[in-house]
Amino acid sequence: MTKQIDLDELERLYAAATPGEWAADETGPIRGIISGPLVVANRRQDRAAIVALHNAFPAMFARLRALENEEAISYELITKQGDLLHRIAVALRGPEPPLPSWGHHDLPERTEALVSRLRALEAVAEAAREVWEVLGPVIDSADALREGLA
Repeated sequence: MTKQIDLDELERLYAAATPGEWAADETGPIRGIISGPLVVANRRQDRAAIVALHNAFPAMFARLRALENEEAISYELITKQGDLLHRIAVALRGPEPPLPSWGHHDLPERTEALVSRLRALEAVAEAAREVWEVLGPVIDSADALREGLA
């Protein structure tokens, strides 16, 4: 398990540190990091790491904040899409049983079948309109003839 990073605390610590670019001083009797007051680190690799991390912090921090924002937006989108899929499942299958909830794995196939049936019904409706266009005048004539005979 990874340790949670407290970005607010990191931002506070960075803001409290000496501002500006830092550099490692490898020339004097006390080797350290120079930026206003001298910060001493015992190993050259430690000094280089501290300097690099300090100097990269603003860009890294901005990217982390942007990623937090992207994560929040993605979570909201995923939640909305999940709700939409749930409502589609209920619309295709009917009310959910108490447990478990409807799955989403077969929604494409169920939707294709429903669209196919809808297209078949539309074709039947079109055929009925065509029949009515032919038979409508005949029925109207028969009704008129019946009224005339009455």
